[in-house]
Amino acid sequence: MSTEHATPRPAPSFHTDAISADRPGEAADDPMALLVEILDLQAALPSIRRMRRWGHDALAVGPGERALDIGAGTGSEVIEFAERVGPDGEAVGVDPNPAMLAVAGARAEAAGVRARFVEGTAYRLPFPDDSFDAVRCERVYQHLDDPAAATAEIARVLRPGGRVLLIDSDWHTAIAHPGDDDVVARLSEAMLTTTPNPKSGRRLRGLLTAAGFTIMTWARRR
Repeated sequence: MSTEHATPRPAPSFHTDAISADRPGEAADDPMALLVEILDLQAALPSIRRMRRWGHDALAVGPGERALDIGAGTGSEVIEFAERVGPDGEAVGVDPNPAMLAVAGARAEAAGVRARFVEGTAYRLPFPDDSFDAVRCERVYQHLDDPAAATAEIARVLRPGGRVLLIDSDWHTAIAHPGDDDVVARLSEAMLTTTPNPKSGRRLRGLLTAAGFTIMTWARRR
């Protein structure tokens, strides 16, 4: 009997154009298709759905406004923006991955909404000053090694009186349960050693106040 070593599957990346933008997500063994699948599975979790619903209610984007989602991924939250701003507003998503932008654009078209997706990073948003009424950024800061620069960019593209919503994780306080103790320990170690900004969640408020933002207290209306 002969055996062969399986070729390691490439790891998915949030920052790499891993496949052709003309045919996003077709190959089942493609890292881009795997990344899209992971994001879709996350988006379907009840906790993520509640968190995103809360975020949209707090940001309160309305008809005619211009709204930006940084790290737009599959475009789901830009589609939500498009539905809220209506035909007189503008919904825009930014992502560094051209193939992911193609996925997002195709999904927005299939949903029948008008949305724009632009290649760019949190450090250099490709828009003029005072471009948006609202900016949303979810689970991007943990991947940044200069979050202050990204916060300054958000302040630059927001019009006076605009709103920003930042959501991120603190991997030092994350709890994984249930699970094998050894597996959980290795997972925690991997997240802490490979994530550029693992304490991002606890630092968001300080970054915003340092950039001149006022933190608003929001309570959901019943």
